[in-house]
Amino acid sequence: MSTGCVSGQLPAPGAGRAEQGPAAAPPGGAAGSTDRARVERLVTSGTFSLDGGTWQVENNVWIVGDDEQCVVIDPAHDAAAVTADAGARNTRAALVTHSHDDHIRAEAPHLQEWIDRCP
Repeated sequence: MSTGCVSGQLPAPGAGRAEQGPAAAPPGGAAGSTDRARVERLVTSGTFSLDGGTWQVENNVWIVGDDEQCVVIDPAHDAAAVTADAGARNTRAALVTHSHDDHIRAEAPHLQEWIDRCP
């Protein structure tokens, strides 16, 4: 399912993965390269716990890159799904914008795998 993001608006939660149109070539891209960076949205589901409460939530995981390399932003819940979505691309970094448990639990078991994929 592909629904573009328009004027900074995000697709509705639960809409699945969506791609945004081409952007500038990523840093380090070859001069004259036809590869264009894109923003991909992956929705993962699971629990979030804070201050004694636990809730079912959906999270937006962002994968930014081209066909050869990417950066994963806020991986959550299902690290295997995030890894599969990144595919064979060279994962340059996994960026976590905050330390909620739904993000930290997803990264911990796969941290070494993601480190090994980075150059």
